[in-house]
Amino acid sequence: MAHSPDYFFKEYGITDQSPLSLLQLDPADRAVLKIADVRDAVQKKTFTKWVNKHLLKCRSAGRRIVDLFEDLRDGHNLISLLEVLAHESLPREKGRMKFHKIQNVQIALEFLRRKGIKLVNIRSDEIVDGNPKLSLGLIWTIILHYQGDVVTFMGHYTQSLPGTRKLGSRTNIVSVWWCLFCLQWILIWGRMWTF
Repeated sequence: MAHSPDYFFKEYGITDQSPLSLLQLDPADRAVLKIADVRDAVQKKTFTKWVNKHLLKCRSAGRRIVDLFEDLRDGHNLISLLEVLAHESLPREKGRMKFHKIQNVQIALEFLRRKGIKLVNIRSDEIVDGNPKLSLGLIWTIILHYQGDVVTFMGHYTQSLPGTRKLGSRTNIVSVWWCLFCLQWILIWGRMWTF
């Protein structure tokens, strides 16, 4: 049985059909949103520092990330990062139109796929549009693949725990993720209680 678009509003006594705003949320929901925003800001700052650390080694002078989401959009910084990490040279488009930007990001994504790095739901047009979640996910995937010392360190740690040997390399990735997740919460908790 099909209902009219207003049926659910009338059924539950909602007279105002305007979209839900942040002010209509209860305090607990607003706190969750605030924590998610803080977590994203911490990740953005951390990943920006990691990328800049590696871009310093780049042959192209002036490669630097100020805003992670904006500075990855043209694909040039992403290609430069991959060139530094993989010690390989990659082709790039020189134009400034959206097509050229998409092509540059696509070159970087194809390079990662050729290296055996699985990219889930990360498309070049989303990175060019500046999608924050996918940009963070892309950099996190690159960090997991190329930051071998952290994964190795966490791998030694997890091998000493009972029952983790049979999980193999997947444990290393989960351990790194868990370590960063805990670190973020410690930072957030410390900021909330600082007066």
